[in-house]
Amino acid sequence: MRSIGSLLQFAPQGSYGHRVHVRGVVTYADHGKSLWIRDQTQGLRVHTRQADVLQPGDVVDVLGFPNRGDYTPVLQDAVFQKRVSGPPPAPIKLPDAPSALNFDAALVNVPAVINGQQSTADGWAFLMEGDGLNFRALLRLGPGQAPPAGWLAGSRVRVTGI
Repeated sequence: MRSIGSLLQFAPQGSYGHRVHVRGVVTYADHGKSLWIRDQTQGLRVHTRQADVLQPGDVVDVLGFPNRGDYTPVLQDAVFQKRVSGPPPAPIKLPDAPSALNFDAALVNVPAVINGQQSTADGWAFLMEGDGLNFRALLRLGPGQAPPAGWLAGSRVRVTGI
């Protein structure tokens, strides 16, 4: 078993091809597509077609092929097995939104201001600004559901997400 922080540590140019085993706590699962886990070293996005239902806090063993992601490693063609259920993980509370750029694939909580919102195919996208960093936050809702009425442009919020 490897720590997430050790993935690709000794092969930055990419001689991948060997499956690795990691264990982590689920921070988010998009069933049949991806899941995000974290261990004591960092977070990791896992690409999987496995559609087993997972909840934040579940501990999973994952086997997959490491590859370079946009900022940190990802696991591709992965399979997983749930070991136990646990409480949902607490986000890493950060002082400002730009700090989140140092925590790719991790569950973070940052302060921001809502600048606008728009409907998407799977919920609502909120246009946010935090200390000069503009970003989108997706709130997944069922078809036809509206976001909470109090979520208005100009509102100061703390956003939790990956």
